Amino acid sequence: MWPLVFIVLFITLIITYIIMKKSYKKQIELDDLNTLYQCTSCGKLHRKYQEELHSLINSTYLTPSTCPRCHQAANLYIGEYFDWIKTNPECPELRNQDLRKFKKAVKKVRQLEKELQNLDAFLHYYYPVNKNSSDRDGKLL
Repeated sequence: MWPLVFIVLFITLIITYIIMKKSYKKQIELDDLNTLYQCTSCGKLHRKYQEELHSLINSTYLTPSTCPRCHQAANLYIGEYFDWIKTNPECPELRNQDLRKFKKAVKKVRQLEKELQNLDAFLHYYYPVNKNSSDRDGKLL
């Protein structure tokens, strides 16, 4: 009887540890994505997840800690943290439900980018461009 109790207790502790580890990992990811930045040029606030989305959508936006609005340098926000900052319409704080939506959006953008690359490679294969031509209009062969 006692070995069965110890086995059940051990399994319960292992399951609890795994669940706590997953929730802690998700919270760390959420805190990282909710990092608040302030632009040095325009003074607007934005969050790290906005930078990540902007870098996925816009290929010219490659540098981290850059304002998505004016594309100038941004620093970590170290000012006083007011309640309205959490629900600021320009940079709302992500919640657990929003994290799932964010991950789905990132996955979809990456999938669409991959499909676009595949389509582009197919078009270059199927319709090769004559690069040795003297005229510069890129006529097809």
